[in-house]
Amino acid sequence: MIKRASSIALSLAAVAVALGSGYFMENSAPTVSPHLPPVPVVVADLPKVPAQEAPQIAAVTVDLENVELTASPLPEIPADIFQELNMPSHGAQRVSAVEEEIRVPAPVEVPGGFSCSIEMTAEATIAAMVNIEIRSACMPGTRVTLHHNGLMVTEMTDDQGELFMTMPALTEVAVFIADFGHGLGATATVEVPSLRFYDRAVLQWQGKARLHLHALEFGAQFGQEGHIWDEHLGSLEKTIHGESGFLSQIGNPDVTEAMQAQVYTFPSGTTSRVGDIALEIEAEVTPETCGREIAAQSLQVSEAGVPRVQELQVAMPDCEAVGDFLVLKNVLEDLKVATK
Repeated sequence: MIKRASSIALSLAAVAVALGSGYFMENSAPTVSPHLPPVPVVVADLPKVPAQEAPQIAAVTVDLENVELTASPLPEIPADIFQELNMPSHGAQRVSAVEEEIRVPAPVEVPGGFSCSIEMTAEATIAAMVNIEIRSACMPGTRVTLHHNGLMVTEMTDDQGELFMTMPALTEVAVFIADFGHGLGATATVEVPSLRFYDRAVLQWQGKARLHLHALEFGAQFGQEGHIWDEHLGSLEKTIHGESGFLSQIGNPDVTEAMQAQVYTFPSGTTSRVGDIALEIEAEVTPETCGREIAAQSLQVSEAGVPRVQELQVAMPDCEAVGDFLVLKNVLEDLKVATK
C-alpha cells in the first residue's frame, strides 16, 4: 500500500465550475453532461481568467483539393467541411471526405524572410491511439501546441526539428493541429473507428498546477493493482485484451507554462468485466499553488460520442497545507461497465 500525505475531500459544491468559459476549449464546443447535477458555488468568488491569459492560437486550414496548407497567416477551416454533421465550424468534432492518413507539406514564410516546410502525419494505432509525426528542419528546438477536439498539449521539436508522439483520439475522424505560433502550423486527419470501443476521461491544465487523475477499477483501493494513475499507468496489453485501463501523460512539463494532460482509457466495448470504475481528480498543494486559484478542465468521451466538459477553478489552501491533496469528487462521471 502506498503511503501519502493527508487528503482533503471536496465535492463539486466546493469547486468553482465555470462552464463554457472557453479557457481551454478554444473554439471547440463539447457539451456538458446532462447527468451531472447543478453545481452550487460555495467558495469565495473567483476572478475570471483575463482574456489576455487565455492561449492565443492561430487558426489553420486544409485545402482539401491540394491537401496542403495556405501561406501564413492561416485562415479558418472552411465551414462546408462540417455541413453534413450540421455543426458550426468552430465546434465540429468530425470532418467528411478524409483519407486515413494525410501528409501535409506546408511551405510557410518564417519571420526573417526564408521559406520553411512543415510536414505532419497522423496514423491510427492500437487502443484508439494516434501516432503523430512532425518534421521541419527549420524548426529545431521549437515550442509547438498540439490541438485535437479541445485537447491541447505543449511539446518541443528536437534539434532536427522533429517531433514524434502518441495522442489519444477523441473522435472517430480525428483532426490534429500543430501550432508553432506566428501563424505557422500544420494539420493532419485520420480515421479511428476503434474509438467506439473505448471510454476516455481527460484532465488537462496549464502551468505549474500538480494534478492527478485517478481511476479505481472495480472496487480497487488506493495503491492496489486496479488503481490507475501517474504512479501506476496500467498496461496497454491488458487494455487491448479488455482486462483493464491505462493512463497516458502528454505535454512537456519542462516547457514554460506548458499545457499538459492525463488521459484514462478503458475498453468498455471489449471487456468481459462488469462493475463500476470510480474516477477522481486530485490537486496537490505545492509552494507554487498554495493560496492561489488553479484552472483545469475535464473531458469525457463514451462510444465515440460528443465529449462532455467541465471547466474548473479551484481555490487552493494556504501554504501551511503544502504536501496535502484536495480530492475533487463527482467532477468526472464514474464508468458503469457492463458486458455488451
